[in-house]
Amino acid sequence: MTALAILLGIGLAAGILLAVDGFRVTEPKASTPSRRLASVEHRRFGLAVGVGLLAVLVTRWPVAGPAAASLAWFAPQLFGGKAQRQGATDRTEAIASWTEMLRDTITAAHGIEAAITSTAQVAPLPIRDEVTQL
Repeated sequence: MTALAILLGIGLAAGILLAVDGFRVTEPKASTPSRRLASVEHRRFGLAVGVGLLAVLVTRWPVAGPAAASLAWFAPQLFGGKAQRQGATDRTEAIASWTEMLRDTITAAHGIEAAITSTAQVAPLPIRDEVTQL
């Protein structure tokens, strides 16, 4: 019984550390617009807190609140697998298509800077913002 209590304590400590690390604010990558990212994160946080409070009020179980809040926070990663895979596939295909555009533009006697500038307006939609920033 003591071993089980020790394992549960270690698991609880690891869970708390992972949760704190997940909520820690990090610098967004240069390719993602920071305003949109912050807005999505704030909305997810508010939704998670609301779902947690609602679970506590409905069930009157103290454990239901953090469990429901965690489920609400991680729901996009848990249940959005197909959409994420499709987005990654679309992005990869867009990069391949844009690379071919660059190749064709460079072979038409333009330099790399001119090729990027001239293909930025016609770059595929999944990567157009990043190409325009480049």
